Formats: sequence, structure tokens, C-alpha cells
Amino acid sequence: MNNKETIVAALHSRFAGKKVLIWGLGREGKASFDFFAANFRQLELETLAVSDLNPEPCAECLEKAEAYGIAVSSYSAAAYPPDLSQFDLVLKSPGISCKNYVYEAKATAENSFSAPRLQIAPQTEITCQVDLFLQIYCQQTVAVTGTKGKSTTTSLLYHLLDCAEQKSALLGNIGIAAFSRIFDLGKDVAALELSCHQLEFTTHTAKVALLTNLYPEHLDHYHNLEEYYQSKINLIRQPAGRQWVILPAYEDNLLQRAVPVLQQEQYVFYLCRNQNDLANLQKYYDVLPRQELKKKAYIFTFSAEKNELTFSGISLENCSENAEQSNVAAFEENSWNKCTLQFSAQLQILHMKLDSVLAVMATFAYYCEQKIAGGGSLALPELWAEFQKEQKEHIISCLREFTGLEHRLQYVGTYGSHPVYNDSICTIPLAAIKALTALPQCRTIILGGLDRGLDYTELYDFLKQHEYNVIGLPTTGHTLTAQLAVGASAAELKRYYQAKDMAEAVNLAYKITAPGKGILLSPAAASYNTYKNFEERGRCFVAEIKRQAPASGAETK
Repeated sequence: MNNKETIVAALHSRFAGKKVLIWGLGREGKASFDFFAANFRQLELETLAVSDLNPEPCAECLEKAEAYGIAVSSYSAAAYPPDLSQFDLVLKSPGISCKNYVYEAKATAENSFSAPRLQIAPQTEITCQVDLFLQIYCQQTVAVTGTKGKSTTTSLLYHLLDCAEQKSALLGNIGIAAFSRIFDLGKDVAALELSCHQLEFTTHTAKVALLTNLYPEHLDHYHNLEEYYQSKINLIRQPAGRQWVILPAYEDNLLQRAVPVLQQEQYVFYLCRNQNDLANLQKYYDVLPRQELKKKAYIFTFSAEKNELTFSGISLENCSENAEQSNVAAFEENSWNKCTLQFSAQLQILHMKLDSVLAVMATFAYYCEQKIAGGGSLALPELWAEFQKEQKEHIISCLREFTGLEHRLQYVGTYGSHPVYNDSICTIPLAAIKALTALPQCRTIILGGLDRGLDYTELYDFLKQHEYNVIGLPTTGHTLTAQLAVGASAAELKRYYQAKDMAEAVNLAYKITAPGKGILLSPAAASYNTYKNFEERGRCFVAEIKRQAPASGAETK
């Protein structure tokens, strides 16, 4: 669908005659306002209002509204937030938290799904820009979510999907509002990164859905941790017809919540690293009352040592937990099902390599959908063989040339003999552990940021068990280093430091890091207590690394 009139007509019934509020005027909120202001009359809205705590973006919207010749109400400063019950529909921006509101109890039929409503406004529908985009472009969207790895995975997916016969667009949480392409997406496939905040009130989904993992995060935004997890699961909760779902079989926290909501319309591709992953996956299906779901669950295996991705071609129904009895083992002797991959230096880190493989699987899923929608048969082994023949060269080229994203285990350079890595995107403890494990040459870590109530016990234990220099930034970094210092020996105390800001942290890092060893920024916390976002924090780190670089050590890349 690429016609403006057709798209507006598709949304007309949802908005005609309604009082609409755009709640929050960040990047997405502003794009939403531009859409509704420009199409106010065609959508036949009764009223349009905007609300943001900051009066400045509200004033900008009012100025635009005057140019469009429409009346818009504004709620900011002391008038923020407005009484939501006065609106029929609220378009909530991702940054707005409903933690201070109580949700209305749901009374829906089994297997149905609707967005939550608030007790203070039970008749008001709350939705978001992503939900509207997916209502229009579900059939040509490959969506990615997860606690960690979604930005790199989506970026790589964008390159994998973008080939001679199929152009793609990179949209969503990665920085480009979905509505920026609402009228000109044409036949391009959308590689759409989705945060939990974007999925919280989303009821539509994508044709292909990839979930990377689920870890504790964003406790400041939700009533509880399970609510955060379930917002991610919304991506696969209510498929519109056939849907392809990509899941890692080694992420228990994710499987525990994803497998029970799967439906008969979904074809699920699981990535297994070994036979233990397959046996573990079987356990989740064995307790399901709907055993027929095994017929549409397919197994991919990946050898990190050989860089071989293998599609077994059979469903979970025909897999055995015992490797000697399993049909999966027989496929290892064949050649048609193997795809030997090559990875750039950035993707050699194991968890990034695995996320890359998930992106390849999602690309294959979209390939299958296009072939089947075009009248082809649903013979997955044959489609995999065709996919390799047509796409393998392009896939290998994308993986080999991918340079990664800024702030995501980004190699900054070598300064004064120290290799330096910027992992400012790291906002949870487990991600910092993974970064240190992936970069054994790094012996100094700078960490800390906004305290959102996360449990740092696992990171504390990890740092206690290894000889890392730990430099803590306010607030969580100071708390963690103080805990590490309790009962520490004199030698251990020489490894734990507190810095008041990034400049002091980098200065300490250069002083205490042994020659040839690396320096890593992996904060394990959000940035908002000091910086606008993690990007600003990462750039501050890189700037200080370069500014304070030892004169005796030339920079290398």
C-alpha cells in the first residue's frame, strides 16, 4: 500500500468523529502530530490536542496548527497531564510511563488481546504510533525486539533485506519514527526495531517477529518486571493470519513467556547452539495442551566454531531429545541445508554472532512469506535451498562488511597502547558481564548511572571473582564500588575507584590500566541522571579518551 488516500482511508474508521490526544512530544509524538494535523479533515477528527510537560514542543505544534488552519488544544506545565477521560483516543509516546496509573481489569475472551486501559479513563483507547503503522504495513514488516541486541540485529537485518529485488527501510526505536515513511514506504520492507515502550499499547503485529532475549530492565517505567516482559511478548500475541516468529532456544526467560502464547497461525524458527538447547526447548512444548504446535516449530542449529548455520528441515514434532535418535543429526551429513557464514570483526563477539544468525533466519522467514504469498508451496527445505542459492552471496557480504553501531561494543581505537571500547548502550548488569566476557583484553571497566532499582548482585559477584579495575560513576557505580570495597584486601582496594564524572573516570583509567590492556565503558545503567541519553554519554567518553590520550601512545584504528 503506497497511496496516501488509501492509507488515510484505512485509518478513517479508527479516528472519525473522535477526540484525539497526542500524549508526549518527543520524536515520535512530533511525527504523529504532523500526520494528524496534515490529515485532520480527511480523518474527520472531532478535536485534536497535544500534551507535554515541556511547553516548548506544545507551542511548536500550536504554530503548525495555525498554518494548517485547524484548532488544537494544548496541555503543558501546570496543566500536564490532562484529564484523559475527556478523550476517545490517546496516542501515547514511548517516553510516557503509566506506572502511576492503575489499569482497568480486563474482561476479554480467551486468546483475544486488547491494549490495557486506565481506571481513571476506562472508555479511552490508548494506542501508539507503532500500532497504527503495523495496522497498515503488517504484511511488509520484519520487527525486532528484546532487552539487548535489538539495535544491532535490526541494523544488520536492514542490510540483509536490502538487496536487488527487495529494498528495505530502517525504522522504529533505532531513531527513525515509523510515521516518517507512512506515505512513501511503497513496496519496501520495513526493518522495524521496537522497544518495550512502543509495544506496551500495541495490538497489531508484524509478518515476521524476532525476539532476542528478556532480562530485567526498565523497572522505573512499569508497575513490575512481568509487565515489562509481557509488553515485549505483545509482538507475537495476536497474529493477523500467518506469522513467522524467530526465537533463540537458549534464552529460557524468553521461552517461558513466548511459547505459551504461540498460536496455530505461527511458524516458529528456533536457533539451537547444541543438543542441550533442543532438549530444553522440548520441555516447554511437552507441557503445552496444544501439541499440534510442534508441527510448525522448526529447528536451526549454529556452530560458532565452524560458523555453520544448518536448517534441519523438520519440525519439532519429529525431533528427539536424544542426539543419537534425532533426525536433526542425520541432516549434518547433507550439504544443501548448511550455510557457512563469515563475520566481520565487530560480529566475532559470540552474542553478537548469535544475534546476527537470528537476523539471517528472519530474512529467510520473510523470503518464505514472499514466495508463498506469490503462489509457491510451503516446502521449507526446498525454500531454504533456493534461499541459499539466491541470497547466500549477499548474506555473506553483509555479515563480513558489517562495522557495527556506535556505542554498541564499538572499538574506538588504541590510545597509549590501550584498546578502547565504547559500550554506552549497556544499561543492565548482565550486558556488562557479557561485554567483559567478550573482550578479555579489557581489564578496566567504567560503569554506573541512574539507579532504577535493578539487582546488581550478579555483576558484583562477577567483578569479585575476576581481577578487573572498576571505576564507578554516580550513582550506581559509586554504590557498587563501595560494596566491592567492603571486606576487600589491600590489593583489591587498589582496583576499586569512584569518579565524580567522565573526565575523572578516563583519567583514572589511563593511570591504572596496565600497558596493552583495554579500557571499556559499559555502564550497566541508564544515563539520564547525568546525560540526555546513552549516545551523549558514549560521545563524552570517546571525547575524553581522545583528549586525555597519552602523548607517548599514537592512536591506531
